Formats: sequence, structure tokens, C-alpha cells
Amino acid sequence: MLTTLRNVARQVFARWNGSTLQLIAAVILPLTLLLVVISFGSFFIHQNAMRSMVGERDQRSVQASASAIETELNHRANTIRSLALLAATRPGDSLDKLLSGFQYLDSEFNHGIALFDRNGELLSSTGEQAFWQSLMGRAELLPALQGTDGPVVSKTFVNPKDGKQTMLVACSAEGRGGPIVVGTFSVESLVWPILRDNFPPDGQTTVYIINSSYEFLYPSDPQVQLIEGRTLHPGVTQALSGKSGATYVQVGSDEHVVAYSPVSSLGWAIITEESWETVTSPTLQTSLI
Repeated sequence: MLTTLRNVARQVFARWNGSTLQLIAAVILPLTLLLVVISFGSFFIHQNAMRSMVGERDQRSVQASASAIETELNHRANTIRSLALLAATRPGDSLDKLLSGFQYLDSEFNHGIALFDRNGELLSSTGEQAFWQSLMGRAELLPALQGTDGPVVSKTFVNPKDGKQTMLVACSAEGRGGPIVVGTFSVESLVWPILRDNFPPDGQTTVYIINSSYEFLYPSDPQVQLIEGRTLHPGVTQALSGKSGATYVQVGSDEHVVAYSPVSSLGWAIITEESWETVTSPTLQTSLI
């Protein structure tokens, strides 16, 4: 009797064990594999979505920065034009007094404002006299001395005193006589307030601005090299040809997003670079996990 019960138990266990294996093979294993596929698929979809989001955000930021730089430059050019129209109504002996009334413009024209006659002789100025004397007869002033009806923006040049990139805006009241008004400022004073708002200094973004001659005008990180041998950094050629966008480059085990945009009126390019993984929010990282 006992032997019979044992045999029956063995048969029942064997049938149950076989059914369990069939259940695992037919149902549980495929579901497990499906869940693994869904999990890894979701992982890659999530990664690509975050990657694209950071790229689009950076592209909009560099485009907004480029537009803001052009707007600020137009504002400074219009300021110089207004001064030229005002100077044309003043006698020569009151020019010093005229400039003294515009000291509030020192933050915009941090190298000063000067008045020149048609022969390029300095009449009056704010800022350092040595700086203005160094500009007399230089190519930067030639377009203004030819007498144009609108403001003239020079190409950038190196300030001999501090070695920084500098530019000037000049204008004369054509047809009304009067002096040529010239305002000078560093590239840094033009772009820094804009870049500071769009790319906080404590962030992970590297920002640099270059001109059509591939010269650094404003690097936030002087150690970054745009040109290595004959290879241009991604985004430089595209931005200088008038295009804006974002691309991705592998840097070691990390991937960086590079956004670029032209400053069309000046022939400049703004390039930003950052690791996109470092700027994703904790919420996105949690959802990824």
C-alpha cells in the first residue's frame, strides 16, 4: 500500500514538474524576454529624447545670443549716430562739454568716445589719450573719415594696451558738417552681459566666439582649441557659412552637444559645447532609472 502511494506521488510530481517547465517555456520566458526588450528599448528612446532636448535647447540659446549681440551693436551704432547729429549743431569750443554730458555711456563704450575732424585730427575725447593717439592714421578709422551717412562698424583689432579684441563705431552727420564721432569698446563688453544671461558662468557650457579669420574673439575657456592642425572644431564652418544647428561629438567616454549660430552682420560664429548628460534634470534621470 505504501509503495503504491509513493508511485502515485511520483507520477503526480513528474506531471506537475513537466507542466511547470512547459509553463515557463511557453509563457514566463517569452514574457521575460519581452520585458527585457521593452526596458532596453525604452532606455535608448529616453536617452535619445534627452539628447535631442539638450541639443535643441542649446541651439535656441546660441541663436538668441547671436540676435541679442546684433541688437546691442545696433543700439550702440544708433547712439553714436545721435551724438554725431548733436555734435554737428555745437560750436567747436563746446565739444569737451558735450562729451562730459554723456559719461553714462562709459559702460557701453568702455574705451571712450572721441571726436575727430575730417583730416583725422583728434578734437576731443574721453578715456585714455594714448589710446586715441594710437588710432590716428590707422585703417580702423579710414571708413569713417571718408564721410558716410550711417554708422560704420570696424573689424576687430587688438588694443595695444591690454591685448584684448576691440572694435569701434564711427559716424558723421553727412551734409551738416560737424566732427566724426567714434566710440570704442572691447568685444568682451559687448558679448559678456548677453552670454552671462544665456550661459551662466557656474554652468558646464563652454562658449567661444570667432571671426571669419578663425581668431578667438571671446573664449570662456582659453584652453579650448578650435583649430588643431588643419581640422576645424565641429560647427565652425557651418556657422561661418550662415547656418545654425547642433551636432554631437564623442569626447572620450562622454558625448558632447555642440551648438552653433552665425552673427551675420559681423561675420562671427558663436559655438557652445557641453556634455548633454550633465544638464539633464534629476526628474529625467529618475524616470530613466
